[in-house]
Amino acid sequence: MLSRIALLGAALTLGGCASLGTSLQEKPWIGCAVVGGVAGAGFAENEEENAAGGAAGGAVLGALLCAALQSTPEDGDGDGVYDDQDKCPATPAGAQVNVLGCTLDGDGDGVFDHSDRCPGTAAGLAVGADGCEPDADGDGIVDRLDRCPDSRPGATVGNGGCEPDSDGDGVADGIDRCPATTAGTRVDERGCTRDSDGDGVADTLDECPGSAAGTRVNGRGCVPDEDGDGVADDLDACAGTLAGAAVDTRGCVPQPPARLVLRGVGFLSNSADLTLTSLSVLGEVAQSLLDNPSVRVEVGGHTDAAGAASYNEALSLRRAEAVRDYFVNRGVEARRLTVRGYGESQPIADNATAEGRERNRRVELRRID
Repeated sequence: MLSRIALLGAALTLGGCASLGTSLQEKPWIGCAVVGGVAGAGFAENEEENAAGGAAGGAVLGALLCAALQSTPEDGDGDGVYDDQDKCPATPAGAQVNVLGCTLDGDGDGVFDHSDRCPGTAAGLAVGADGCEPDADGDGIVDRLDRCPDSRPGATVGNGGCEPDSDGDGVADGIDRCPATTAGTRVDERGCTRDSDGDGVADTLDECPGSAAGTRVNGRGCVPDEDGDGVADDLDACAGTLAGAAVDTRGCVPQPPARLVLRGVGFLSNSADLTLTSLSVLGEVAQSLLDNPSVRVEVGGHTDAAGAASYNEALSLRRAEAVRDYFVNRGVEARRLTVRGYGESQPIADNATAEGRERNRRVELRRID
């Protein structure tokens, strides 16, 4: 009996219960060693040598089994750091942590590495929630380096964040409808040379920059003037005016009146020879007739009542013929001119006065077309 007690004490010693003052509650493996020793000795034969060996083996096995059965320390967030040592117990799954159980932030930008899409951010730079510098227009160039921060969505940009502008007109190639504009040319928002009046001719080529909206213009940006009279076709009431003809604001040559007294036309006394002062007056009339090729006129000669009526009639005819001949010499077609001598038969003033007689001595043109 004593030998079995001694063997039990040896088993307890082998199991590690030599520490005084240790309770079973604090070290449960002690109880396991005792139970294991007793069980080992009980299964041995009566011989003391076998009982001693069984007790020792049972004590060791019991202690080891008990230690294995003790509860393992917990790691709630699965980061490899036990909860009793984890300073960041709610680390996201898969995140790399330090010895304290906290997520790493390699670039020190305030965004943990597991969420940081730009892990190599330089120190001190402002970043977004993804750990990257802001890129407001989404062109791939961070705002800090973007010289064109308002690029169009989806636009191709260069290193400076700006769209290419091949012709340098200030309008990006992506929206430039006139991509080959000459350097220095002022352009509109489409990248095309400005056309202020909208006539289809660029301002740089437009000789008539104030054309009315919708007006048809020629290559110079001006309303056509086919007859060259200085009045645009859309305003020209007489589109076929002869070149060089003087016209009014309607583009028409002023028409001679139905009856025109040629004031200032005079003759030498008792002759049909024109005075020099008469030639300038007749020159203007001839030009008017040339400008109005469709007009036909009668050239009528008139005298006062002094002298014989037959003489006056013949003299007035010769004077009318002299005027007609002058017009023909200036280029007026003879077929457009008729002559007649009226003598004293059609006075326009009183022959009793010198002033009246002077007015009656005249040459008149009367339209007959």
